[in-house]
Amino acid sequence: MREINVHELADGAKFNRFHAKVLAWCFLVIIIDGYDLAVAGAALPAIMKEMGVEAATAGFMASSALFGMMFGAIFLGALSDKIGRRWTISLCVFLFSVFTAAAGLTKDPVTFSIARFIAGWALAA
Repeated sequence: MREINVHELADGAKFNRFHAKVLAWCFLVIIIDGYDLAVAGAALPAIMKEMGVEAATAGFMASSALFGMMFGAIFLGALSDKIGRRWTISLCVFLFSVFTAAAGLTKDPVTFSIARFIAGWALAA
């Protein structure tokens, strides 16, 4: 059985179209992540007013996406190993989109927080 030196393999790899595609997709996901958090922060005063919540509750509502990302990062790696990275990312982009839209349609802080938690969980892929 032949042993593979991963460091040697990585050092000798040339940057090609595949690497550029992966880099572009990762860049897009990071932009979506940043945009999601920035928009939620900018909209929080209006959300607080509409839902009639105090600052402590609003802080929990805003941070629910970050908690979702934490748990998603823990569990989605195992899912990727089972069903593949492409399927996991596709599923998570779908879930993130659906639950981000759902958060915008909610009327109470608990439902908003749950939707943001699931969206954050999916974004962690």
